[in-house]
Amino acid sequence: MRRKNFWIFIAFICIFAQIFCLSVNAIAITEEEANKFARQAYDKAMSLSRNSNSIDAASMYFINALSFNPGRIDIISAYVNMIIKNAERNPSFAVDSLDALNDFLSAQIMTVKPDDIQKIIRLRETVSKTQESLINRSASRIAGERRSSSPSANSNRDAKKYRDRAEKARTLKDYIQTMRSAQEALEGEDESDISDSLQPALALEAGIKHIEKLLAMSENRRLEPLQMYYLQLAEASMQQLAALGAILPSAVNEELLTVKKKIESQVEKISEVRSSAILEQIRREYDDARHDISLMDTEQKKIDAINALMQSITERAQQITSQKAAASLRDLMQSVQQQMMKCREEQEKRYNQWAIDEIKDVTVELGNSSISSSICNIIIAHLADIDTRYLNFGAQNRLNSVYMGYYQKMNDGDKEAADIALASNGKRKLSEF
Repeated sequence: MRRKNFWIFIAFICIFAQIFCLSVNAIAITEEEANKFARQAYDKAMSLSRNSNSIDAASMYFINALSFNPGRIDIISAYVNMIIKNAERNPSFAVDSLDALNDFLSAQIMTVKPDDIQKIIRLRETVSKTQESLINRSASRIAGERRSSSPSANSNRDAKKYRDRAEKARTLKDYIQTMRSAQEALEGEDESDISDSLQPALALEAGIKHIEKLLAMSENRRLEPLQMYYLQLAEASMQQLAALGAILPSAVNEELLTVKKKIESQVEKISEVRSSAILEQIRREYDDARHDISLMDTEQKKIDAINALMQSITERAQQITSQKAAASLRDLMQSVQQQMMKCREEQEKRYNQWAIDEIKDVTVELGNSSISSSICNIIIAHLADIDTRYLNFGAQNRLNSVYMGYYQKMNDGDKEAADIALASNGKRKLSEF
């Protein structure tokens, strides 16, 4: 029975290999580091594969190597060949395990290079031939065995009793222990039905242990750069386990809910720590920027500095995933936007004040003058640079009043010259203020 459970576990590992391969892109490491880790795992896997008692450990290292180097056909081939060799020399090898191996190979089609797809096809053919050979071997063994008697009534009755008790189990551990008792009650007789029910429970147990290990690794401060990666793997594993839990008693699934809450709690914890650190950096940058902005001599310089600050904050805001930190960031961004509005209002105020001063200079320099040429020259000197788009009502009204008051005193030629100058001369820009 221990040998049979062993191969069930190997099949389960094959399924979880897909999760590792699909999630490897979340690792924040360099390509050189990924190659290094893959090589270490591959060498360890090859060493362990020589010992038939270390197949489960070797499988883990093969899968780990693929997680860092997805699509490596040499790793895939070595892993498949190891399973096939053990299948051929192990009389009790579970034929169904090769179905999982076939699924594993099918998943690799998405990761290998196009030139290696034919190699995947040949590996699948080898698996199929091995599977056929094992089926024939099993049939021959069964044909040579003669059962001395049919299952006893007592064995069946005891097995049913344990099965009924298992359906009422409230924990996964109790369910597995009770189903194993049902197997033992049959004393080696046909137990395929019980094995079919026990297999997903064992896979679920192994999966929960796997998730708990990932959670423990995510709490290790020395592995901080990989914390979110481990949690992503845990979440992906959780989705796989939900399908297994669906065929077990509902009370057993309460353990899955507990594991799910642990994952969510750890995600929130790490998210809070990381988000708080990023938010603190943004606050320091904001305080430094406010000090620098207060020393700038024009509102445009302040506006440009605020725009640069907002762009920097926006880029890093994507890394803030905590709701609490996100709320604080929104408050900070609102303060930045308010400061931007104040700068723009002050900028327009300064522009209008400058325009009023220019209009005042016209009245001071001309007074009651009626000399057409002087009026034309002074109006052009002081008013032609004003961009009326930025004037408020008061400044615009004052400009019109002064201009029209002196306009009547000019002759037709100077009127035309003044009109042309006000229409075509370059205007002072708002960005100068």
